[in-house]
Amino acid sequence: MATSGNPQNVSFGKGLSSGCVYRAPTRLVTDDKLPKDAATPLDAIFKPCGLIGEDGITNSSSTDTTSVTDMDGNTVMTVVSSYSETYEIPFLELNEQVLKAYYGEDNVTVDDAQLDELLRKYTAWHTFPDTEPTTYVLERLITGNRVKRTVIDRGTLNSRGDIQEHSSDPVIYDVTLNANASSRIPSPTGQLATSVDYIAPIATTPAGTLTALTVTAAPRTGGQTITVTQTAGEGLARVYRIDDAGKEPAITYDVELGDPKWVAFPANGQVTGAEGQIASVADITTDKHVRAYGKATLPAAGK
Repeated sequence: MATSGNPQNVSFGKGLSSGCVYRAPTRLVTDDKLPKDAATPLDAIFKPCGLIGEDGITNSSSTDTTSVTDMDGNTVMTVVSSYSETYEIPFLELNEQVLKAYYGEDNVTVDDAQLDELLRKYTAWHTFPDTEPTTYVLERLITGNRVKRTVIDRGTLNSRGDIQEHSSDPVIYDVTLNANASSRIPSPTGQLATSVDYIAPIATTPAGTLTALTVTAAPRTGGQTITVTQTAGEGLARVYRIDDAGKEPAITYDVELGDPKWVAFPANGQVTGAEGQIASVADITTDKHVRAYGKATLPAAGK
């Protein structure tokens, strides 16, 4: 129990380098994929939305009350008659997930023929706002090497900010979400929560221990899609390479990956390789030293 003020409990909200806002259509988020703590790695179904504007994330709540008075005009009871909660997120990037958050999941199409985001072709239809629920996960780094994970299970669009395009400021895609009550995040009192915060120390891996990544590969038209269950650790970048079976590199903790065959892991996981080849995935430090590694055998490309 706290007996005095503790400056270590005073925090700033900082995004993790691995990502700050993740989203997935609620219809695709089964109970086993919905986060229930701050430490378990996010399921790969949640896609990152990229950088957030300098104003950060704003969480607001609103309550209406009804007062009961007696015959003398004295208030004898006050009842909360309604409650609502919103999250405002100023997205800074133009990418697939931001466009879907702003215009609606089914109002955006992407030509994934090119893996580089800057080479993709997007189409976004401006229509009546989409109210399909979306599950959002917000990740922030707080004081004491801790992570604060907020889960909004049933987020729907409340409003969209104006898009201003000019030469002096970056373009912001500002989205305000309604956090709707969800039966999947009940509170200890039995009430349905609109969102939930999980706070925990960031798990650290003992020095010298290579973290195992769970890597799977599935066919897609013209190639394969690689999925990694774990998100990249704080301060780490994710890379991959494809080799013939038996010729994949031997990976140990802290080995330096200087071979140019290692390239940035695509955000959508889409690669092109031959059946039976090995896709190796590694999380590395800024000086290219390995902290996590996994691999998968590629299936034949889909048709």
